Amino acid sequence: AVIGFRIARARNLPFFFSALGTYSVVPFMKRIDRQLFMPAYRGALRIFAISLFTAKAMQAAARYKRPIEIVYVPVAMPVKYASMNASLVELPQGARMILSVSSFKERKGMEVLIKAMPTIVRNIPQAHLVIVAAGNALPSRLLAEECGVLNRVHFMESVSADGLFSLFEQSDVFVLTPRYTDDQFEGYGLVYGEAGWHKKPVVASLSGGVPEAVTHGVTGLLVPENDEAET
Repeated sequence: AVIGFRIARARNLPFFFSALGTYSVVPFMKRIDRQLFMPAYRGALRIFAISLFTAKAMQAAARYKRPIEIVYVPVAMPVKYASMNASLVELPQGARMILSVSSFKERKGMEVLIKAMPTIVRNIPQAHLVIVAAGNALPSRLLAEECGVLNRVHFMESVSADGLFSLFEQSDVFVLTPRYTDDQFEGYGLVYGEAGWHKKPVVASLSGGVPEAVTHGVTGLLVPENDEAET
């Protein structure tokens, strides 16, 4: 945005930019970054935010309220899908799959879901959790072991688009319960729309822009942040 604004101003061109969740607020957190970014923020002809929550968080961080338009990102699914015969994860016969697709960032709240698994398994003995996430999985593995559900939690890091499509189709429910922490938040949650495209119910948290992606009681259930019991 900083470079784009300078080029646009030098060439007398209109300048727009997109505001994507946490990444739209971070530039206001450090003094030097703020000084560089403010001219682009104030001078942009139009700013498009991924959610109303993102727009308000950006205005609050900037301490300058300017018009920001909301554009919800559509789900782009493949026109053709190469069917996969073999399952990407080996689950017992009759298993019920909980799918979560994310990354191992603190704001994603993955440990909330893992801590909820013992209760879920007691109520649904066939339940298995499949986590597709990039990053360091070791802390989550250790937590699953500590909770006594390591044999019920399956970690996958690198999955192709076709593979992810297949996992969504095999799943029974999609769960991702992010949280607001250290100025980090879920700006919208496109993955909930992807789950909806596959006609899967979702469980999500009342956090950030998530309620703009999930309609409680219609496309899924919204639970409080950091609440294992409600999850």
